[in-house]
Amino acid sequence: FFWEDIGLSLSRVLCGLIIGCILGIGLAWLTNRFRWMHELFKPILTLTKTVPVVSFIMLLWLAFFQQKGAMPIIVSALMVFPIAWAEMTNGYRTMDQKLLEMAKCYSNPLNTFLYVRLPHLFPFVITGVSTSVGLAWKAGVAAEVICQPLSSIGEEIYRAKGNLDTDILFAWTAVVVLLSILLEA
Repeated sequence: FFWEDIGLSLSRVLCGLIIGCILGIGLAWLTNRFRWMHELFKPILTLTKTVPVVSFIMLLWLAFFQQKGAMPIIVSALMVFPIAWAEMTNGYRTMDQKLLEMAKCYSNPLNTFLYVRLPHLFPFVITGVSTSVGLAWKAGVAAEVICQPLSSIGEEIYRAKGNLDTDILFAWTAVVVLLSILLEA
């Protein structure tokens, strides 16, 4: 069951990471395109950044009590979302407007995206993802500990805590740390 637990936990967290990144990048594009949306979503994003992870887990667990396997995905996505949004917003704000004007004059929109926008935004995407991976992993495992979906690292940590098996608890914690290091690399 060891590899199954690791595989399912990793898949849940990576799914949440991908969803959070897509939502954050999409919202950054929208808030850059429509300035009024930035003001509309800013309080929500501030709330997402400031509420403790365990509060999100408990509130979402109460709302989605039957969906234990979805909780790590949702919590990971919620933790990644504001980071991806902030990084991409910084990327859009630092883009050279004169270069974009020139590209519009001499190129079509696809080439402008491929050769001007994408190379500029790519480092911001990488920074956002690398910052988010560790947070998504920790939040996802914390959600698993509280919600205990079947075949998960969090379930094993909770079981070890309940049985007072400190050696097993340390072993699973070491697995979480090693996987976090590998994911961030």
